[in-house]
Amino acid sequence: MSSQNEELKGINFKLNQILSLLKIANKKTLDEARSKIREDKTTAKILELCSQPISYTELAKQVAAQTAVAEITVRRRISELKESGILVTGRQGKEVFYTDSGLIS
Repeated sequence: MSSQNEELKGINFKLNQILSLLKIANKKTLDEARSKIREDKTTAKILELCSQPISYTELAKQVAAQTAVAEITVRRRISELKESGILVTGRQGKEVFYTDSGLIS
């Protein structure tokens, strides 16, 4: 088991190196995306609430209430963020939970 753990640690280290290199290579694009998110209160609020897993229904309701934006608009934005890899999903039973992928953080 220890050998397997060491191998997994090595793989994890290499994957983190690859992610770092990709972030460096795409710094300008990532900076533009971060800037765009900061300017948009709806997207910023979605990412703020997704720092911990949150259900789709709860996320849409909270963002709509806190930003005074129509829930349908919030749902569309959530979908766009998921498609671009900024949000990731997980399932617990019938419920879908969203979390910030860390792609642009």
